[in-house]
Amino acid sequence: MAEAKGKEVTKLQELTYELKAGDAMTRAVITVTPQTTMAEFREILRVRRISGTPVTENGQLVGIISIEDLIKELASGEIRAT
Repeated sequence: MAEAKGKEVTKLQELTYELKAGDAMTRAVITVTPQTTMAEFREILRVRRISGTPVTENGQLVGIISIEDLIKELASGEIRAT
């Protein structure tokens, strides 16, 4: 059984090495702005089934926000924070 499992891992590793970044990424990037509330961000994550987004302002990247940031804000009761 360990042999079969070892072969699966090896095949998975092989597929991972063959995968190009462009095949795993999307060109239609979901972004938020610094004015986006954490409640809005939570909904974006839920609907889009993603774990974070770039934060942009005037077309420029100003940061990255993740589900971990959302969890911290929920714990502190700051769901209306931007």
